[in-house]
Amino acid sequence: MKTPTQRVTRKNRELTHKKRDTAHGAYIRSIGICAAAGFHSTACNGDIQSCHVKLGELAGLGRKPGDREKGKELSEVGKHEIPMCQAHHDLQGNMGERRFWGDRLEDVKSLANALWYFTKDLKQGKIHVARFIR
Repeated sequence: MKTPTQRVTRKNRELTHKKRDTAHGAYIRSIGICAAAGFHSTACNGDIQSCHVKLGELAGLGRKPGDREKGKELSEVGKHEIPMCQAHHDLQGNMGERRFWGDRLEDVKSLANALWYFTKDLKQGKIHVARFIR
């Protein structure tokens, strides 16, 4: 909580958003279920990672969604993360998102938004990922 003498600066606001993004990434990894389980006949392998889904935004520019662009908040970065094992994360990176997810790309976006909404609620996170896999 800010004191009456503490000014709200861009740096203070960005640090607050960065803390949430770091906590959200940890939440995504703690779900412990790969959202891509069963895709492309590839077995899950490796630790669960927080996978940034570009969803067409900034594709091919080597940047995550929400990377500091004019008018965008730093907190946008965490909104597009889903849990994936290392094997599927690497495969998605090699294939590209549109080819990897195919007609489920919009479902991936919905999953990422739901996980952002339920940050810190591990039970809801696991439920949403399990429903997505089915």
